[in-house]
Amino acid sequence: MPTSTMQLLMSAIRNARSYKMNRAMIGYTAEHKCPAVTQQAIREFARATCDDNPVYDSPQNPAPPFFLGKLIIPLIKDIWAHRSLELNLLKTVQISQSVTWFSPIRQGDEIFIQACIEDIRSSPRGEILEISGAALADERVVVQGSVGFLVKSNSGAGIQRPPAEAQGPELFRLSLSTLKGQQLLYAKASGDNNFIHTSPFLARMAGLPRPVMHGACTLAMTCNALTKHMVDGDITRLESMVCQFGKPVFPGETLTIVGYGTENANAVHFSVFSAQGKSVFREGVLTFHE
Repeated sequence: MPTSTMQLLMSAIRNARSYKMNRAMIGYTAEHKCPAVTQQAIREFARATCDDNPVYDSPQNPAPPFFLGKLIIPLIKDIWAHRSLELNLLKTVQISQSVTWFSPIRQGDEIFIQACIEDIRSSPRGEILEISGAALADERVVVQGSVGFLVKSNSGAGIQRPPAEAQGPELFRLSLSTLKGQQLLYAKASGDNNFIHTSPFLARMAGLPRPVMHGACTLAMTCNALTKHMVDGDITRLESMVCQFGKPVFPGETLTIVGYGTENANAVHFSVFSAQGKSVFREGVLTFHE
């Protein structure tokens, strides 16, 4: 059975003093067969990510590009709560994400999901957990990706991020508005009810002043905006997206996407900043098919 909210809470309490994950869990794999994708689930996910692309109501019935997040979250939660992993969920933040699309997930697809712990390693900021995932329809991979989490250390030292790589010339700026309460919409649509997004009390226990946006939701919104700007919203042309995460976003904030030039005509480099100029996403690259 999928990990329940109560099981996730009990895991967070049980591992509240843990700062070292079990390296023996590297290679651990989980699998899940999802029910057929429904039109309602597609619409709810699009609404939660402020995605007004009309293609979701077209005869092709594709799902939003980051719909994989909804399908894989039960396995991510199973990994988070696994007793042998000893993950301190209250100190865990997402630090990276990558995704490669081979074909859209569509209404009616019965998706088989796989997730694997690829690595657990130490860093100056704490421990890093890397999880890979893939979605298969009719035994062919339609989407695959990876996500990185940081379990922040308890040393009290400030987080020192590596310097950002040099960018090409700035090409454009786009405004991206999040909504107050949007994190609750996304939690319902995606199934990701991690407490830093849904509980003011537990968000404070994690060192945050209030609940924050899901990084995956903000990244999905960034992908929507860039796809609309670069290829007129044609999600079938999406090839891959990768970025590093920075500061968390609070619901209701307005962000700025900055696009940079690159030698690849089918790619755009991007960064995302808060209204205060803080880095939300950096070293971002979105690529397209011809």
